[in-house]
Amino acid sequence: DDIRELLMAKAAIAAGMAILLDSVQQAPSVVYLAGGFGEGLSVENALEIGLLPETLRRVSIIPAGNTSLKGAELFLSEREAAAERMNKIKEKSREIRLGDAPDFEELYIRNMKM
Repeated sequence: DDIRELLMAKAAIAAGMAILLDSVQQAPSVVYLAGGFGEGLSVENALEIGLLPETLRRVSIIPAGNTSLKGAELFLSEREAAAERMNKIKEKSREIRLGDAPDFEELYIRNMKM
């Protein structure tokens, strides 16, 4: 059961990462992994099992920890600067619904192999 759960999680994350990376106009130079997922992850192991795509091997991958908490702390301590920074991020951001991506299911199935 544990191996099946790992394969399903790996397939979903790998498919999502592929769609997100395909949606950007240029390859990222840095990828931040937020939350407990990023903090407890061995990047080398994640690359080895296909959880993260091979294309990220050439990218700086940084565990960012609890970014929600850090953002709230920043907003409370430096309200004006934080609000300005959040507006800049909001202007650059766009929503990508992975479930609506036409190739998500195919990528998911392809990533089910170990």
